[in-house]
Amino acid sequence: MLKKTLNLCLLSIAIFFMAVNICMADALPEDDAIKKTLTTQESKDPGTSDTKKQDSTETTKTKTQKKKDKKISKNKKEAAEEEQADNQSDKILDSDKASKKTEGPAYPFVNENSDTEHLACKVTPFIEPKFDNKKPMRKGNNLMRKPGSPSRASGDYIQLRGTVVDENCLPIQGVVVEIWQTDSHGHYEWEYDRESYWTLPPEGKDNNFLYSGSAHTDNLGEFDFMTMMPTARIDEAPYINVIVKREGYEELHTRMYFAGQPLNDSDKSLASLSEDGKASLVIKGKSLQAFEGKAFYFPITLRGISPYKRF
Repeated sequence: MLKKTLNLCLLSIAIFFMAVNICMADALPEDDAIKKTLTTQESKDPGTSDTKKQDSTETTKTKTQKKKDKKISKNKKEAAEEEQADNQSDKILDSDKASKKTEGPAYPFVNENSDTEHLACKVTPFIEPKFDNKKPMRKGNNLMRKPGSPSRASGDYIQLRGTVVDENCLPIQGVVVEIWQTDSHGHYEWEYDRESYWTLPPEGKDNNFLYSGSAHTDNLGEFDFMTMMPTARIDEAPYINVIVKREGYEELHTRMYFAGQPLNDSDKSLASLSEDGKASLVIKGKSLQAFEGKAFYFPITLRGISPYKRF
Protein backbone atom coordinates (compact mmCIF):
# COMPACT_ATOMS: atom_id res chain seq x y z
CA MET A 1 0.00 0.00 0.00
CA LEU A 2 2.82 2.36 0.89
CA LYS A 3 4.62 1.54 -2.38
CA LYS A 4 1.60 2.40 -4.44
CA THR A 5 1.19 5.68 -2.62
CA LEU A 6 4.88 6.54 -3.29
CA ASN A 7 4.62 5.73 -6.96
CA LEU A 8 1.56 7.91 -7.29
CA CYS A 9 3.39 10.77 -5.61
CA LEU A 10 6.43 10.44 -7.96
CA LEU A 11 4.18 10.27 -10.96
CA SER A 12 2.32 13.39 -9.86
CA ILE A 13 5.64 15.23 -9.43
CA ALA A 14 6.80 14.15 -12.89
CA ILE A 15 3.56 15.29 -14.47
CA PHE A 16 3.89 18.65 -12.67
CA PHE A 17 7.40 19.30 -14.02
CA MET A 18 6.33 18.35 -17.50
CA ALA A 19 3.46 20.86 -17.31
CA VAL A 20 5.86 23.59 -16.10
CA ASN A 21 8.22 22.93 -19.04
CA ILE A 22 5.35 23.15 -21.49
CA CYS A 23 4.20 26.48 -20.02
CA MET A 24 7.71 27.95 -20.19
CA ALA A 25 8.07 26.92 -23.80
CA ASP A 26 4.82 28.66 -24.66
CA ALA A 27 5.90 31.84 -22.80
CA LEU A 28 9.31 32.14 -24.69
CA PRO A 29 9.60 35.61 -26.46
CA GLU A 30 9.18 35.71 -30.17
CA ASP A 31 12.61 37.35 -30.72
CA ASP A 32 14.37 34.61 -28.81
CA ALA A 33 12.53 32.05 -30.88
CA ILE A 34 13.67 33.81 -34.05
CA LYS A 35 17.23 33.97 -32.77
CA LYS A 36 17.12 30.30 -31.94
CA THR A 37 15.77 29.59 -35.42
CA LEU A 38 18.52 31.67 -37.05
CA THR A 39 21.13 30.04 -34.87
CA THR A 40 19.79 26.66 -35.85
CA GLN A 41 19.83 27.63 -39.54
CA GLU A 42 23.37 29.06 -39.27
CA SER A 43 24.52 25.90 -37.60
CA LYS A 44 22.93 23.97 -40.42
CA ASP A 45 24.29 26.31 -43.20
CA PRO A 46 27.43 28.20 -42.02
CA GLY A 47 28.38 29.35 -45.58
CA THR A 48 25.36 31.65 -45.87
CA SER A 49 26.34 33.62 -42.75
CA ASP A 50 29.93 34.08 -43.96
CA THR A 51 28.67 35.34 -47.33
CA LYS A 52 26.45 37.93 -45.67
CA LYS A 53 29.29 39.13 -43.46
CA GLN A 54 31.60 39.38 -46.47
CA ASP A 55 28.99 41.34 -48.47
CA SER A 56 28.52 43.75 -45.54
CA THR A 57 32.30 44.28 -45.24
CA GLU A 58 32.65 44.91 -49.00
CA THR A 59 29.77 47.41 -48.93
CA THR A 60 31.45 49.30 -46.07
CA LYS A 61 34.76 49.30 -47.96
CA THR A 62 33.06 50.58 -51.13
CA LYS A 63 31.38 53.44 -49.26
CA THR A 64 34.70 54.39 -47.62
CA GLN A 65 36.50 54.30 -50.97
CA LYS A 66 33.81 56.46 -52.58
CA LYS A 67 34.19 59.03 -49.80
CA LYS A 68 37.97 59.07 -50.31
CA ASP A 69 37.60 59.43 -54.10
CA LYS A 70 35.10 62.24 -53.64
CA LYS A 71 37.43 64.04 -51.23
CA ILE A 72 40.40 63.64 -53.61
CA SER A 73 38.30 64.92 -56.53
CA LYS A 74 37.23 67.93 -54.45
CA ASN A 75 40.82 68.68 -53.47
CA LYS A 76 41.93 68.46 -57.10
CA LYS A 77 39.16 70.81 -58.18
CA GLU A 78 40.06 73.33 -55.47
CA ALA A 79 43.74 73.08 -56.41
CA ALA A 80 42.89 73.67 -60.08
CA GLU A 81 40.78 76.73 -59.18
CA GLU A 82 43.58 78.12 -56.98
CA GLU A 83 46.11 77.60 -59.76
CA GLN A 84 43.83 79.33 -62.25
CA ALA A 85 43.35 82.26 -59.86
CA ASP A 86 47.14 82.50 -59.32
CA ASN A 87 47.77 82.50 -63.06
CA GLN A 88 45.19 85.25 -63.54
CA SER A 89 46.71 87.38 -60.79
CA ASP A 90 50.18 86.84 -62.31
CA LYS A 91 48.87 88.08 -65.66
CA ILE A 92 47.40 91.18 -63.98
CA LEU A 93 50.72 91.86 -62.21
CA ASP A 94 52.63 91.40 -65.49
CA SER A 95 50.30 93.82 -67.28
CA ASP A 96 50.67 96.34 -64.40
CA LYS A 97 54.45 96.03 -64.60
CA ALA A 98 54.35 96.52 -68.38
CA SER A 99 52.16 99.63 -68.07
CA LYS A 100 54.45 101.05 -65.37
CA LYS A 101 57.46 100.50 -67.64
CA THR A 102 55.82 102.49 -70.43
CA GLU A 103 54.49 105.28 -68.20
CA GLY A 104 57.29 105.58 -65.65
CA PRO A 105 60.65 107.39 -65.80
CA ALA A 106 62.40 107.16 -69.15
CA TYR A 107 64.61 104.26 -70.16
CA PRO A 108 65.98 102.43 -67.10
CA PHE A 109 69.18 100.47 -67.82
CA VAL A 110 72.20 98.96 -66.06
CA ASN A 111 75.09 101.34 -65.59
CA GLU A 112 78.07 99.49 -67.11
CA ASN A 113 80.62 101.95 -65.70
CA SER A 114 79.65 101.28 -62.09
CA ASP A 115 81.41 98.76 -59.87
CA THR A 116 78.02 97.34 -58.86
CA GLU A 117 75.01 96.98 -61.09
CA HIS A 118 72.16 99.31 -60.13
CA LEU A 119 69.03 100.78 -61.60
CA ALA A 120 69.64 103.94 -63.64
CA CYS A 121 67.73 106.31 -65.93
CA LYS A 122 68.98 108.07 -69.04
CA VAL A 123 69.34 111.82 -68.66
CA THR A 124 66.78 113.87 -70.61
CA PRO A 125 68.41 115.49 -73.70
CA PHE A 126 69.52 119.12 -73.46
CA ILE A 127 68.20 121.54 -76.13
CA GLU A 128 69.30 125.14 -76.10
CA PRO A 129 66.32 127.55 -76.43
CA LYS A 130 66.11 129.24 -79.82
CA PHE A 131 64.66 132.35 -78.20
CA ASP A 132 65.12 133.65 -74.68
CA ASN A 133 61.96 134.39 -72.80
CA LYS A 134 61.99 138.17 -72.66
CA LYS A 135 59.09 138.32 -70.22
CA PRO A 136 59.16 137.50 -66.50
CA MET A 137 58.29 133.88 -65.78
CA ARG A 138 54.79 133.76 -64.31
CA LYS A 139 53.94 131.83 -61.15
CA GLY A 140 51.28 129.16 -61.21
CA ASN A 141 50.63 126.09 -63.31
CA ASN A 142 47.42 127.23 -65.06
CA LEU A 143 48.23 129.00 -68.34
CA MET A 144 44.82 128.60 -69.98
CA ARG A 145 43.21 131.62 -68.25
CA LYS A 146 44.28 134.66 -66.26
CA PRO A 147 43.40 134.69 -62.55
CA GLY A 148 39.83 135.89 -62.08
CA SER A 149 39.06 135.80 -65.81
CA PRO A 150 35.83 134.02 -66.84
CA SER A 151 37.16 133.41 -70.35
CA ARG A 152 39.56 130.69 -71.40
CA ALA A 153 42.37 131.10 -73.91
CA SER A 154 41.68 130.09 -77.49
CA GLY A 155 42.97 126.80 -78.85
CA ASP A 156 43.03 123.15 -77.79
CA TYR A 157 43.23 122.46 -74.07
CA ILE A 158 45.94 120.07 -72.85
CA GLN A 159 46.95 118.73 -69.44
CA LEU A 160 50.63 118.09 -68.79
CA ARG A 161 51.79 115.72 -66.06
CA GLY A 162 55.30 114.49 -65.38
CA THR A 163 57.83 113.11 -62.93
CA VAL A 164 61.35 114.38 -62.21
CA VAL A 165 63.90 111.73 -61.13
CA ASP A 166 67.66 111.47 -60.73
CA GLU A 167 70.00 109.07 -62.55
CA ASN A 168 69.03 106.30 -60.12
CA CYS A 169 65.33 106.81 -61.00
CA LEU A 170 64.61 108.25 -57.54
CA PRO A 171 61.97 111.03 -57.47
CA ILE A 172 63.23 114.50 -56.59
CA GLN A 173 61.15 116.78 -54.41
CA GLY A 174 61.16 120.58 -54.65
CA VAL A 175 62.24 120.83 -58.30
CA VAL A 176 61.21 124.04 -60.10
CA VAL A 177 59.72 123.25 -63.53
CA GLU A 178 59.17 126.28 -65.78
CA ILE A 179 57.49 126.27 -69.18
CA TRP A 180 56.94 128.95 -71.82
CA GLN A 181 55.40 128.62 -75.25
CA THR A 182 53.61 130.16 -78.23
CA ASP A 183 49.88 130.80 -78.33
CA SER A 184 47.37 129.38 -80.80
CA HIS A 185 48.64 131.87 -83.42
CA GLY A 186 52.24 130.67 -83.16
CA HIS A 187 53.65 133.77 -81.41
CA TYR A 188 55.47 134.28 -78.11
CA GLU A 189 54.22 136.98 -75.78
CA TRP A 190 57.16 139.31 -76.32
CA GLU A 191 56.59 139.28 -80.08
CA TYR A 192 53.43 141.34 -79.58
CA ASP A 193 55.43 144.19 -78.01
CA ARG A 194 56.22 147.11 -80.35
CA GLU A 195 59.98 147.43 -80.49
CA SER A 196 60.03 150.66 -82.51
CA TYR A 197 57.83 152.98 -84.47
CA TRP A 198 59.02 151.34 -87.68
CA THR A 199 57.80 147.86 -86.85
CA LEU A 200 54.26 146.80 -86.08
CA PRO A 201 53.55 143.83 -83.81
CA PRO A 202 51.46 140.96 -85.10
CA GLU A 203 47.74 141.06 -84.51
CA GLY A 204 45.64 138.61 -82.56
CA LYS A 205 47.31 138.48 -79.14
CA ASP A 206 45.33 136.24 -76.80
CA ASN A 207 44.79 138.36 -73.70
CA ASN A 208 43.41 135.37 -71.79
CA PHE A 209 46.56 133.29 -72.26
CA LEU A 210 49.50 133.52 -69.81
CA TYR A 211 52.28 132.20 -72.15
CA SER A 212 54.43 130.95 -69.24
CA GLY A 213 54.11 129.26 -65.86
CA SER A 214 55.96 127.34 -63.16
CA ALA A 215 55.34 124.42 -60.81
CA HIS A 216 57.14 122.57 -58.01
CA THR A 217 57.43 118.80 -57.71
CA ASP A 218 55.88 117.07 -54.70
CA ASN A 219 57.43 114.31 -52.58
CA LEU A 220 56.85 111.84 -55.44
CA GLY A 221 58.63 114.10 -57.92
CA GLU A 222 55.38 114.85 -59.77
CA PHE A 223 54.25 118.10 -61.38
CA ASP A 224 51.38 119.19 -63.64
CA PHE A 225 50.28 122.08 -65.87
CA MET A 226 47.09 123.16 -67.61
CA THR A 227 47.76 124.96 -70.86
CA MET A 228 46.90 125.18 -74.57
CA MET A 229 48.43 123.29 -77.49
CA PRO A 230 51.20 125.44 -79.06
CA THR A 231 51.13 126.18 -82.78
CA ALA A 232 53.94 125.36 -85.20
CA ARG A 233 56.24 128.05 -86.51
CA ILE A 234 58.15 128.14 -89.82
CA ASP A 235 60.18 124.90 -90.18
CA GLU A 236 59.54 124.05 -86.53
CA ALA A 237 57.18 121.52 -85.02
CA PRO A 238 54.99 122.76 -82.14
CA TYR A 239 56.78 122.39 -78.80
CA ILE A 240 56.91 123.77 -75.26
CA ASN A 241 60.15 125.11 -73.78
CA VAL A 242 61.03 123.51 -70.42
CA ILE A 243 63.54 124.62 -67.77
CA VAL A 244 64.16 122.33 -64.79
CA LYS A 245 66.11 123.62 -61.77
CA ARG A 246 67.10 122.07 -58.45
CA GLU A 247 70.06 122.73 -56.16
CA GLY A 248 72.59 119.92 -56.40
CA TYR A 249 71.63 118.97 -59.97
CA GLU A 250 72.60 120.27 -63.38
CA GLU A 251 70.06 122.75 -64.75
CA LEU A 252 68.20 121.34 -67.72
CA HIS A 253 66.88 123.19 -70.79
CA THR A 254 64.80 120.99 -73.05
CA ARG A 255 61.56 120.78 -75.03
CA MET A 256 58.46 118.63 -75.11
CA TYR A 257 57.15 117.74 -78.56
CA PHE A 258 53.84 116.12 -79.44
CA ALA A 259 53.36 112.88 -81.35
CA GLY A 260 51.55 112.96 -84.69
CA GLN A 261 52.68 116.46 -85.72
CA PRO A 262 53.63 116.65 -89.44
CA LEU A 263 56.70 118.84 -88.83
CA ASN A 264 58.31 116.51 -86.27
CA ASP A 265 60.36 114.76 -88.97
CA SER A 266 61.75 118.01 -90.40
CA ASP A 267 62.42 119.77 -87.07
CA LYS A 268 66.18 120.40 -86.89
CA SER A 269 66.42 120.19 -83.11
CA LEU A 270 64.72 116.79 -83.08
CA ALA A 271 66.80 115.57 -86.02
CA SER A 272 70.03 116.26 -84.07
CA LEU A 273 69.05 113.75 -81.34
CA SER A 274 69.47 109.99 -81.18
CA GLU A 275 66.46 107.73 -81.55
CA ASP A 276 66.24 107.30 -77.77
CA GLY A 277 66.54 111.06 -77.31
CA LYS A 278 63.70 111.70 -79.76
CA ALA A 279 61.51 109.10 -78.09
CA SER A 280 62.05 110.73 -74.68
CA LEU A 281 60.90 114.17 -75.90
CA VAL A 282 57.99 113.26 -78.20
CA ILE A 283 55.01 112.52 -75.95
CA LYS A 284 51.70 110.85 -76.78
CA GLY A 285 48.35 112.13 -75.58
CA LYS A 286 45.18 110.49 -74.31
CA SER A 287 41.71 111.94 -74.66
CA LEU A 288 40.15 113.31 -71.49
CA GLN A 289 36.64 112.10 -70.67
CA ALA A 290 35.69 115.00 -68.41
CA PHE A 291 37.10 117.78 -70.65
CA GLU A 292 37.58 118.55 -74.31
CA GLY A 293 41.31 118.06 -74.67
CA LYS A 294 44.17 115.64 -74.16
CA ALA A 295 46.44 114.58 -71.32
CA PHE A 296 50.20 114.11 -71.81
CA TYR A 297 52.86 112.54 -69.60
CA PHE A 298 56.42 113.91 -69.73
CA PRO A 299 59.11 112.14 -67.63
CA ILE A 300 62.31 114.06 -66.87
CA THR A 301 65.66 112.73 -65.65
CA LEU A 302 68.17 115.22 -64.24
CA ARG A 303 71.91 114.70 -64.32
CA GLY A 304 72.94 113.95 -60.75
CA ILE A 305 72.29 111.48 -57.93
CA SER A 306 70.23 112.03 -54.82
CA PRO A 307 72.42 112.42 -51.70
CA TYR A 308 69.81 110.70 -49.54
CA LYS A 309 69.74 107.23 -51.08
CA ARG A 310 71.81 105.12 -53.42
CA PHE A 311 71.33 101.63 -54.83
